Amino acid sequence: LKEIFQDTISRSGTKVAEPLQVAEPLQEVVSSPTHLVLVSGEAGVGKTRLIREFKYHIQVNKIPFFSTNCYEHTTNPYQPLIDLLNQIIYYLEPINKNIIIKYAPVLLKNNILGIDKEYLKDISEAPELTPDREKIRLIDTITRFLFDASTVMPLVLFIDNIQWGDELIIELINHI
Repeated sequence: LKEIFQDTISRSGTKVAEPLQVAEPLQEVVSSPTHLVLVSGEAGVGKTRLIREFKYHIQVNKIPFFSTNCYEHTTNPYQPLIDLLNQIIYYLEPINKNIIIKYAPVLLKNNILGIDKEYLKDISEAPELTPDREKIRLIDTITRFLFDASTVMPLVLFIDNIQWGDELIIELINHI
């Protein structure tokens, strides 16, 4: 974020969101093939307001905005991924089901695919691997799924409270 929004969120040495200035950074994000943007800062500096304004501009440009939240205490550490991927699948289904089908075996194996669709009923789960290899396969599968989905529709992903994300989410972000 510092590279894209530095002028946007600094005023008098204090990080403060200036949401009316998101149009230029938005254009940079939209026109470039890949960006990873990290919004961080102390409580009350305007991160949420900045993201809300950015989301508004993204949606005005008819680009889907997918979001999830990591929680400090959760019974399913994969829930943020399940939420995020299912939002993407909802938008992707009418455009290209083949991408979903391609990655379904691994996503089903890891209980990441939280949808019940008729076209997935005959798909077998991926073969069993050791836990370490399964984690690598899952990260790779999600990364390739996101890449393939981004070839047929733009993706803007927002993960809130990443500090509470489990190891898999952190490794996934590093892998992307």
